[in-house]
Amino acid sequence: MERLSVHLFGGFRADRGMPPQPLHLTRTAQHLFAYLLLHRRRPHPREVLAGTLWGETDDEKGRACLNTALWRLRKVLEPPPVPRGTFLLTTSSGEVGLNPDAPLTLDVAAFEENLRGVSAWSEATPDPWETSRVEKALTLYQGELLAGFYEDWILEERERLHCLYIDALTGLMYAHKHHGNVARSLETALRILKEEPFREDVHLVVMRLYQETGQRFMALRQYEKCRRSLEEELGIPPSEKTRRFYESIRPPRRTSSKPPPPLEPPDDAPLRHALATLKHALETLERVHRDVMEAARTVSRLFEEGHQSPPDGESSALGSSEPSEPF
Repeated sequence: MERLSVHLFGGFRADRGMPPQPLHLTRTAQHLFAYLLLHRRRPHPREVLAGTLWGETDDEKGRACLNTALWRLRKVLEPPPVPRGTFLLTTSSGEVGLNPDAPLTLDVAAFEENLRGVSAWSEATPDPWETSRVEKALTLYQGELLAGFYEDWILEERERLHCLYIDALTGLMYAHKHHGNVARSLETALRILKEEPFREDVHLVVMRLYQETGQRFMALRQYEKCRRSLEEELGIPPSEKTRRFYESIRPPRRTSSKPPPPLEPPDDAPLRHALATLKHALETLERVHRDVMEAARTVSRLFEEGHQSPPDGESSALGSSEPSEPF
């Protein structure tokens, strides 16, 4: 019998056979089938199914919607000659469930099985032999559960599986780090931050990995990303632990190198006063010199014209007509 392959991560998709042939199900049939797949370990009373999937309607209408969706789903899953009950079981009390022996594969089931026990991983006690199994499981997570569906029960399952996905990535990050595979550890850490940028513990791991590989600039830049994410997402600053590591790798602050203040010029008032006095004295001496020269020339001219000699004692005072310079 041809097997079914059902994918719920990233949206709803169901195929049958090889090569795969898509199954065409109505929206309500997809809704019902997804619920039965995600709660595959037990049958469900019809009133519970109707209340969960069509809770916005009254009981009678909800029950009618359930019967219609169940009929359409069975028509696609169990067309002749597929025996009735191959995929869908109905108990004597009317409960509906998925046949645990149904020939199908489900991405969510394989994902959960491969990640069993991963939440117990820690940085101190990674379980290396599980690494390949976890990596295989992570390839199945192709997006959020049943993208495009927004019913309450789907949102709850979506969050649960998303947390399991993040736990697996976190365990894998620490496992790679523990075994010295820095590149893989860093790659995994960045995948976590893409999903949850507010994870301060992962930011700190990234900072340390960058620092260990000599990429201090990248480590410092990661701190800024951490600080912005925490402020935008949670309205809080980084913890003291993160800040201490940042301070330990940050270049030392440059001390202030302001130039010294200019020296005050000396008080030059006395010098200016002396220079002014000297200038005034020189000007006065020059003026007196001119007056003496003019008077001497006048006296000489007058005595020459009158053929008189100067009074005794005055000639010596006159001296020559060109007295020497004062300096």
